[in-house]
Amino acid sequence: MSKRLFKIISNYTNNNDYSFQDLKDFIDEKILEDEPKPKTIATRYSLVKNFLRDNYQQITDKQLKLIRPDEEITNGIIQKDLEIKSNKKNVVFNKELVDKILDFKNTENIYELAMYLQFISGRRADEIKDKEYIARVGKDKKLKMLLSKKNGKNQNKYYQITLIPNTLSPEQFKNALKMVRQNFSHIGSNDYIKRLNRKIKKLVRSDLTSHSFRGMYATYLFNNFNHDNQNINGFIEKVLNHDSSGSSLNYSNYLYEDGFKNKSDKEIDEEKEKEEN
Repeated sequence: MSKRLFKIISNYTNNNDYSFQDLKDFIDEKILEDEPKPKTIATRYSLVKNFLRDNYQQITDKQLKLIRPDEEITNGIIQKDLEIKSNKKNVVFNKELVDKILDFKNTENIYELAMYLQFISGRRADEIKDKEYIARVGKDKKLKMLLSKKNGKNQNKYYQITLIPNTLSPEQFKNALKMVRQNFSHIGSNDYIKRLNRKIKKLVRSDLTSHSFRGMYATYLFNNFNHDNQNINGFIEKVLNHDSSGSSLNYSNYLYEDGFKNKSDKEIDEEKEKEEN
């Protein structure tokens, strides 16, 4: 629909004398003409706004802000999203389950290795499988990667990845990542994720998927390695490399049963000293 809509807008502007209000009215009509669902409406407005920004420099930022769905639609989408989030089933896990995944460290099973890498890094399944998400280790010995679901200037940005302590070094992670990618280069990402999810349900726990590993990773780190006592939303935003704070709320239903949230400052300092040594 988006390409066809862009073409319709281009034809209109090429063949008509128009004011901005004329163009806005035309866009409103075309976006709504097939009675789309609220989320589809919001998506179309967002795509059209980007199209206008890239191709119609005469349209000001102030005018672009007017290319949006009715407030009633926006509020309805927000409310529905909040309801979905509040009704999410909690994913409860503990040290025993974490240790089960961490035991895959020296496995010869390529699926278990993929699970291990995904859990200790918090990456999405496609970021583990696809070579386009380049991983590199700089002179500072820190692991950085290109990530999926990034747009614009962030698409080519290398993000620092926080590995769970006492698992792999950045260089070891990079080498293991190369091994996984070589073994799965013959299948597409969707097929890979389906296969991986079947293995996770069989080998780890039946109610989990590869995406669950991402939420578990962030929650486990928060409970065990949040030495700066950062709030959970800010912490998850940082370790999952989100570009907006709202994204962290999607992981509020993960609960870790064996954290050290109530440890004293002295105990936390002792933990820090052990890690440094």
